[in-house]
Amino acid sequence: MKTILKIIIVLSLSIGSTLVAQPELEILQSEFSFGMIPQNSTVARSFWFKSIGDDTLKILEIKTGCTCAIMPLKQDFILPGDSMEVKFLWDVKKRVFQIGRYPYIFTNASDEPYRMALTGEVHLTLDSAKPVSITPYKCELSKINDISINEVEFTLTNRTDQDLQITLLTPSVDECIIEMPLMIAANGKAVGKIKVKDEFLDKEFKGSITIVFDNTNNTRISIPYRRKIF
Repeated sequence: MKTILKIIIVLSLSIGSTLVAQPELEILQSEFSFGMIPQNSTVARSFWFKSIGDDTLKILEIKTGCTCAIMPLKQDFILPGDSMEVKFLWDVKKRVFQIGRYPYIFTNASDEPYRMALTGEVHLTLDSAKPVSITPYKCELSKINDISINEVEFTLTNRTDQDLQITLLTPSVDECIIEMPLMIAANGKAVGKIKVKDEFLDKEFKGSITIVFDNTNNTRISIPYRRKIF
């Protein structure tokens, strides 16, 4: 009788453990707007995938719906309690006006995929945009033989009658150091800078930074940057 009771207890614990040990994914900030984007550029944003279940989370596939957008993985699994940074790169090409990408993330946690919503608004240029324009609106950090452009300054022009506070929504990027003013005076100008980190001087890369202003519409603008070695 005691033997049978022990077997029942072991089976119960085993079944209970199986039911509890489940993988689960949490995507921190699964929605993001890049705001105004200049045409023929690539924007980027890093997201954190966190394994909040009791079993190893396996990422089976990510579908962005277009070859213009990719989300390369450092690895295809995340241990319970761990997180992984996943970068989203989006070449907006010659699209105009409102655009969106809605990646599906397939995992072993569910038969249904997790979803993300990434949007933007493409303009031909941003050098005459309102309420704030940018010159240059793309940061070309090129290297040609012995000539290397390692930093680029850009000017933000406030085309409104009110002071605008600036918040940098991309606080850091792997390849560059970002310097951003905190505000632009009414009808004034302010200068920002993007500089290549020493360890990336001989590497090619693409990305962007996104900023938001405290006007009525909370206008967002993404500034693309690129390192090209010729």
